[in-house]
Amino acid sequence: MTIPKLNKGVGYIRRSSHKQLDNHSIEIQKREIEIKAKAEGYEIIHWCIDDAVSAYQKNATDRPGMWELFMYIINNEADAVFFYEESRIDRTFNSFVTQIYNPIKSLKPNCKFFCTTVSGEWDAHNTITEMKLLFAGQESIIKSKRTKDTQDGLLAKKIRPGSRTPFGYKKVTVDEQTGYKTLIPDENAPIVLLIFYLSSWGYSNEKIANLLNECNVPSPSGNGWHENTIDAILHRYIYAGHLTWNVRKSAHSSSRKPKEEITFIENVYEPIVPPHLWHLVNEMRELKKQTKQFDTPFYLRGIAYCKNCKVSLKTKVDTPSQSTKKYMKYVCPNCRQKIDMNAVHEIVFTRFSTQWTQQLYKMRSHAQQLLLRWKKALRREEESSKKQNELLLYNERMIEGNNEKRAFLKHISSAKETMQKKLAQLHSAMEQIDLLLNNDEIDKVFQRFEYLTSFDQFSDIEKRTLSLMFINRVDIHFASKRVDIDFRLSPFVELEKEIKQLTEKSHV
Repeated sequence: MTIPKLNKGVGYIRRSSHKQLDNHSIEIQKREIEIKAKAEGYEIIHWCIDDAVSAYQKNATDRPGMWELFMYIINNEADAVFFYEESRIDRTFNSFVTQIYNPIKSLKPNCKFFCTTVSGEWDAHNTITEMKLLFAGQESIIKSKRTKDTQDGLLAKKIRPGSRTPFGYKKVTVDEQTGYKTLIPDENAPIVLLIFYLSSWGYSNEKIANLLNECNVPSPSGNGWHENTIDAILHRYIYAGHLTWNVRKSAHSSSRKPKEEITFIENVYEPIVPPHLWHLVNEMRELKKQTKQFDTPFYLRGIAYCKNCKVSLKTKVDTPSQSTKKYMKYVCPNCRQKIDMNAVHEIVFTRFSTQWTQQLYKMRSHAQQLLLRWKKALRREEESSKKQNELLLYNERMIEGNNEKRAFLKHISSAKETMQKKLAQLHSAMEQIDLLLNNDEIDKVFQRFEYLTSFDQFSDIEKRTLSLMFINRVDIHFASKRVDIDFRLSPFVELEKEIKQLTEKSHV
C-alpha cells in the first residue's frame, strides 16, 4: 500500500506571556495545529514561535517568530501556514493581513492558510474572519485599559504593579492579611552600589561590564554583564528608593521619557544608592555628554586654554613614525604654540595636590551656601511660573467656546504644556538640592576626596574625572611656561547649569 505524500506546512504559535496555561499554551496550540494539518493533508516541517510576545503592542513584522514564518515561506518549499486562531496572529486589526498574508499571497499565490477553528482554508478577506480580527483587537484594547486602570489604582497607593523584581532587590510580604509586598535590598545590592561607584569615577558602561565579567560577578540574566545592562541599572530611580512607572516612550521603544513625563513617586523603598552618589553619577553622565572624548590621557582636554589667544587648546600626538616614544602635546589652534602634555600635567597636579586640602575646605564651606541660594532662586522662579500658569488658565476660561479665537486656544494649550514641564523641572531641581542638604549628604560628597594625597594613585579615567569636576579652567602662558589654575567652587557642575537655564531671568 502506497502512503500518500503529505504537503509541507509551517506552524505558527504565539503565547503572549509565560503565565498562559489555558488554550493559548504552546503545547495545546501545537497539538491542535498538528491535528488540523493532518486533516488537510499536510505535515508541519517547521515551527515558528513567538513566546511571551504581544500581538497588541507589536505589529506582525515586529515579532521575531512571525518574521521567521514570512521568510521561511518565501524562501522554502512549504506552501501552507497553520495557526491556532485569529488572536494568535494579530491583535492590531490588520497588521497580519497587510504585512504577512497579502505579501505572501502576492509572491506565492498557491500558498494556503489554515486556522484550527475554521473548516477548510482560511481567508483573511472573508467577512467573518475580518470580524474575528476586529474582535481580537477590541478585546486587547479593553484588556489594556483594564490593566492600566488597575496599575493606576496600585500606584495611587504607592504599590508597585506586578513586574520583574529589579536586580539587587527581593520581594518580602509586609502584611500577611492583605498579602501586600514591598522590595528590600538583597545579597546583590552591593553589586549595584559598586556599579554606581565606578560610574561616579567616570568609568564607562563597557568598562564596568568588562570588570564585572573579569571578576565573575553574577549578572541579572546569568549570562554575563553587558553595557546595556549597566546603563539600565544606572538609570533606574528605584535604586534611589523611588517608584517609577510608564518610563519608556512606547511599548515598541526602549527610549526613556524625560523624568517630568513619567509616573514618579518619591521615597517608597529602601534605597541602595545614597543621594550623594546618585547625584555624582548624574553629574558624570552630563559631563560625558558635553565632553567629546572622556577616556583620554589628555586629562585637561576641554578646560586648557591659551592665555594669550583665549582659545581652547587642541590635543595632538606628535610622534615620528620611527619613534617608540609618544610625543603628546597641547596645541593652540590660533598661535600654533605647543607644550608637552606631561609637563603641563605635572605642574597642574603637583599644585592640585599641594592646594587640595585648602581648596576642598573652601569648596565644602561654599557648597551649602550655594545650594541654599540656588534653592531660593528656584522657589522664586516656581512662584513666578505658577502665576503665569494661572494667567494662562484664566485666559483659557475667558475665550473657551469662542470659535473666532480657536487658534489662540491652541497657543494657550501649547504654552500650558511648556509651563507644566518647566514646573516639573523646577520641582526636580529643588528635590535634588533637598537631598544634598539633608542627612549630611554634602559632607559625603567631599569625604571621598579627603585623603587625596597623590594623583599617581588614580587611573587615567579617574584623573580625567577629578580634572573636570574640580578644575574650571587652566590657562597656559606659552612664552613663560606659566600655568594658572582656576578651581571650581562647587562640584555640582551640571546642577548649576540646569539651575541657570531654569532661572535665566532670575538673579542666582
